[in-house]
Amino acid sequence: MFTGLIRCIGEVKSIRDGRESRVLWITHSFPDIPLQGASIAVQGVCLTVLEGADKSQFTVECHHVTLKKSNLQYCRPGDRVHLEPAMTLASAVDGHLVQGHVSAMAAVKGNKPVGRGRTLTLELPGKVRREICREGSVALNGVSLTIASLDSTSFSIQLIGETLRSTCLAGLKISEKVNVEGDLLLRQRAQISVVNKGITEQKLLQWGYV
Repeated sequence: MFTGLIRCIGEVKSIRDGRESRVLWITHSFPDIPLQGASIAVQGVCLTVLEGADKSQFTVECHHVTLKKSNLQYCRPGDRVHLEPAMTLASAVDGHLVQGHVSAMAAVKGNKPVGRGRTLTLELPGKVRREICREGSVALNGVSLTIASLDSTSFSIQLIGETLRSTCLAGLKISEKVNVEGDLLLRQRAQISVVNKGITEQKLLQWGYV
């Protein structure tokens, strides 16, 4: 579990592609060496640190399922990535609860300066529609943000100066794919609604639950 507050920006140093997975070597500036087996969010994707981490870099492996649904499939050496170690029970939740399970990718439709900040507009994938709401939380490439506006095809975020300083969001280009994770509570509600589809009071009476 994560909070959506980026702790440092790393750089992809090298990549090794296999038949079913991709291994990434990533630099970091954490004060402590990431422990083997620890969870770490890379661009909002929860991954596991492999052996051989040191004070300047660590290694993670992405399997084909993760690659298919996230923008890590597009990573190249030299790319900058958002990094956040897993929270602890003593951590302050200054952002919102983020699982590191990407809901879908969304294409950037606009990234315009507004005063000292920027307005970021993205397409609204069908899978995400039931997981977000206006003024609700969303994670974009692992960054905890608040939805400013929402319609049937897109949603927008207002990026303040501090967010622009501590993340790579200012550099997003039109049509670039962004990892989107919807609000945890809305995601759970949407899944429960699917599971409960077709259950009526009459059926509950028939089954003896009421």
